[in-house]
Amino acid sequence: MKTILLVDDDPEVLSIIARIVSDNGYNGISANSLEEALEVVDRLTSLDMAIIDFWLDAASAIPVMEKLNDRFPEAPVVMITGGGHNLSVETSRAISRLSGATVFLQKPFRREALSSLLQKSLS
Repeated sequence: MKTILLVDDDPEVLSIIARIVSDNGYNGISANSLEEALEVVDRLTSLDMAIIDFWLDAASAIPVMEKLNDRFPEAPVVMITGGGHNLSVETSRAISRLSGATVFLQKPFRREALSSLLQKSLS
């Protein structure tokens, strides 16, 4: 079973993402803060994909992205963002270049959009 790291500081959003991941037949490992995500990445022995909220409380998730790129450079990374933190296309591209994110997904997103993205990224 493929393993996906799930990182979001909103427990409801994290729960929804975890359910979608599980319903699609994948193993989701959840973290709800920057610190917890960094600890989880340190413990992982393999990773197939990551889905990470760009804003974790007041901090960006770039430290998690950097650690993922060092440890699991082949794992695709989906960066999600929403609320008051809408990112322009230019900002999204710059963050992708800096962090290694392969896809940006704007919250709120549809269940079908995430399911499709999982299938395309992990097939």
